[in-house]
Amino acid sequence: MRLLDREIVDSRALVVDPNSTSRSILVAQLRDLGVGTVVQCGRVADARSQLETKAFDVVLCEQDFGDADGSGQQLLDDLRRHQLLPLSTVFIMITGEASYTKVSDAAESALDGYLIKPHTAAALAERLGQARQRKKALREVFKAVED
Repeated sequence: MRLLDREIVDSRALVVDPNSTSRSILVAQLRDLGVGTVVQCGRVADARSQLETKAFDVVLCEQDFGDADGSGQQLLDDLRRHQLLPLSTVFIMITGEASYTKVSDAAESALDGYLIKPHTAAALAERLGQARQRKKALREVFKAVED
């Protein structure tokens, strides 16, 4: 196991992906990085319920859930609109589609990271590590804003 940072063992992550194989891979990658608790769900509605009741340090979310369940982008927008996602939470969107529209929509929503499938464990570790460093550097600002 390669710990991402010393505090990672105390962190909680939520993996949201409709594909059970993709979810399992992401969960395994997070555990290999040392994430202490990993929760997973396959639907946008289940993810929202989780985020309404529990605090997560990291959210890895698939962009495309098919037409019936919404999208990862809609989930992120909804969470921000209802202030259910603390500023300190790292939100990384994962997708198999790299069209200009999808990437620009994601950039406008100020994601902490964007991964294109298939990705490596090293790419996830790099994006997650960079995002956690930024969040740590801004910790006092986030606290002041939330207070």
